[in-house]
Amino acid sequence: MKVFVDIRVEPGSRARETIIDSAAGTMSNKILIVEDDEDMRRLLEASSIGLGFDVDCSGDGAKGLELALHGPYTLVILDVNLPSMNGFDVCTAIRKTGSMVPILMVSSQGSLDDRVSGLEFGADDYVV
Repeated sequence: MKVFVDIRVEPGSRARETIIDSAAGTMSNKILIVEDDEDMRRLLEASSIGLGFDVDCSGDGAKGLELALHGPYTLVILDVNLPSMNGFDVCTAIRKTGSMVPILMVSSQGSLDDRVSGLEFGADDYVV
């Protein structure tokens, strides 16, 4: 499903370029989705699988961080509001390891302050 690539990820963004490169076979083909809303997680998972990606999923921040630290991923799609550990803390912990995996924050919190915070914590892009 091209909606995920063409609409939900900004043109020219690092996350979009990684997705496109991966689809062309130039990088790992695995995405991590950390989202506690089951419907949204299933939608993101189905869209990613439809694009040919392998997908790992978690509905919990701490478990998502554990997965992120133990697997090579092309992209991490990370919700802000998560049980046990929020997305900003997960993002910070990933970046503290030196990982440069693209992180796409997703949230219903669309204020400018929230988006800026996500980028300051190390996300590459923020989708509302």
